Amino acid sequence: MLDTDKKTLLSQLLHKQIAFYKVILEISQTEHELFSSERPMNEIMPLMKKKKILLTCIEEAEAALQPLKNEWESCQQAAKPGSQELNDQFSALGSLIKEIVDLDKNNAKLFEKSLKILQSRGKKIASSIKAKLPKTS
Repeated sequence: MLDTDKKTLLSQLLHKQIAFYKVILEISQTEHELFSSERPMNEIMPLMKKKKILLTCIEEAEAALQPLKNEWESCQQAAKPGSQELNDQFSALGSLIKEIVDLDKNNAKLFEKSLKILQSRGKKIASSIKAKLPKTS
């Protein structure tokens, strides 16, 4: 059973994770805008790097959070009175993650489209350069 100190710690860690995921959602939304407007990859790559850093922070927070989550679930405290705040945090975290995953799936499709466009442009440039080279026999 989680005592009050552990519940407080669990709440604080959940709040921290929610904050990280909110920033990731903002980054994903910005990525989506940039992909949709076919902006250059050099504008998108820094956002991807920021997301990677944030995901590392989330992994670290998750390592501290997991034992408390397990204890929370194993003693079925979620159904006990006074647990609504933590249940709401878990729910908010789940909803946020779902929103990010859905958006990132769409971004992945746009990313693939951008790569195909770049590939096509590269082939055209290569053909143009090749056509201008002196022919050798």
